[in-house]
Amino acid sequence: MALTDSTDIKKATLDAVSAWPRQRDRLPEHRADLLAAAWWAGNHNVTELARASDTARDTVYRDLRARGIDPIARHLPAGDRPRYAPLRYAAVDELASLMSTVLLPSMLCEDPGPLASTAWMMEKALTRIADLLDPDKSPSKHSTAENAEDLADSLRSALGYACAYWAQVQTSTELAARATDSAVSRADSEALVGRVTMTLDLPNATSITVRLDQVPYTEPDAGLTAVATDSPLLATSIDGKEHLEIRSALETIGEVLTRHLADGAFDDY
Repeated sequence: MALTDSTDIKKATLDAVSAWPRQRDRLPEHRADLLAAAWWAGNHNVTELARASDTARDTVYRDLRARGIDPIARHLPAGDRPRYAPLRYAAVDELASLMSTVLLPSMLCEDPGPLASTAWMMEKALTRIADLLDPDKSPSKHSTAENAEDLADSLRSALGYACAYWAQVQTSTELAARATDSAVSRADSEALVGRVTMTLDLPNATSITVRLDQVPYTEPDAGLTAVATDSPLLATSIDGKEHLEIRSALETIGEVLTRHLADGAFDDY
């Protein structure tokens, strides 16, 4: 995922610039929110709060009072703490805009790398969440269903980049061991997907039968995903990233089907 297309770069940079006024105007509100959160967490020393926020004590007093806190009465029992508030478009849109501003420079190259790409797709996901929270305020011209689909696609892409990074920092043997450990840890609480036989339907109206399994425990790299087929059209060697992506998909299937198992399905017979 790289922002090398001039149209993408132009739009992304303009979006980042246009987000700055909103971020600037809300800085005092953010400071007040952070100071209130620090107070409720037990930080009642105004001098310390002023030093940490690099602001004046009078500003700390004013911000705390704006959030319904009396800093003079810090030794008295605390009143009602902040209560639940639903997620709002403005807050999520601002967070997505801030992420775009921070992440954009790292995307202006041919290969940003898996971590930067993961973060960028998370920014896209947050933007879609904002769009879905309040379609009337959102600049998106897509339907709610299309934005929901794009949210899922963005998170799926983020997962792919995360798998790419994971595969860079562990060897095949280490990935295999983690797969085995994961299966053992979940064996008592959910159904695990074992050997899978699936059909790949091709655009030319033909199909390929594919078998997915794990390398047996008696063999080297036990736990790695194994792909097999009788068709010469499909290469069966996969790398660490692809192993992780397949395992993630199969684990999701197992989790979904586990929710539909009958009561007592795990009982011994």
